[in-house]
Parts: sequence; C-alpha cells; structure tokens
Amino acid sequence: MIQKLRAFFMLIFLLIPMTLSAGQRAPQELSQLFEKSKYVLIGEVEAVTLLQDRGLNGREYEVEIVVITSVKGSPSAQRIKIPTYIGGVKGFDVLLKPKQKGVFFLRSIDNGIGRLTHWGAVALFEESYFK
Repeated sequence: MIQKLRAFFMLIFLLIPMTLSAGQRAPQELSQLFEKSKYVLIGEVEAVTLLQDRGLNGREYEVEIVVITSVKGSPSAQRIKIPTYIGGVKGFDVLLKPKQKGVFFLRSIDNGIGRLTHWGAVALFEESYFK
C-alpha cells in the first residue's frame, strides 16, 4: 500500500511541471515569422466581435483590420477579418481592441479572411506613439 502511495505521489510530482508548461508558447524568431508569412501588413483594428465563448475552452473572436500598408505581399482587400482565439488549449492570440495599430503576420488571405501565420503573430504599436 505504501509503495502504491509513493508511486502515486511521484507521478503527481512529475506531471505538475508538464501541465504548468503545457499552456506556454515558445517564442518566435521575428525573421522566421517574416519568412513564413505570405503577407506582412501594417493595419488598424476596426472592430472586434466575440463569435463564441466556450468557457474553459476559450473565446473565439473575429478581428476586422483596415490595411494601412503592406510590407510583404499584396492583399486584394483593404479590410481583412482575422479569427483569433483567447484562452483554452489553442488560445494564444493577442487580445485586440479597436483603434490599436500593429503589424499582422498572415499565412493566407482567402475571400477577405486572413489567417495568422502563428498564434499571436501580431506586433502591436504603443498606443500613444502613433495617430
């Protein structure tokens, strides 16, 4: 009985660090993110719409941006909608707000819907620095 308890506690102590690190994302090299992206856009967040609240599984948003300029690629639209996820297992995206400006790294744009190259592939500008 004592051996079973000891084995149980050893298993718990081994699993705790794994579960604590499972919710973290690895930092990305900016140069690699640029290379992997088909589009690199400077834009302003026009609207953020909550599509679905899944409780512990996170929230799904639709972020509409207005393209200010393109650093890489030529998008066919000046307004692009980007699905984002906050919380839960796959929710590592940046929580965006209207009027924020930043650089958006996209792997594709189809029918006005952009897909981020990687989770959180948005670099926001400091709000007080730019109009």
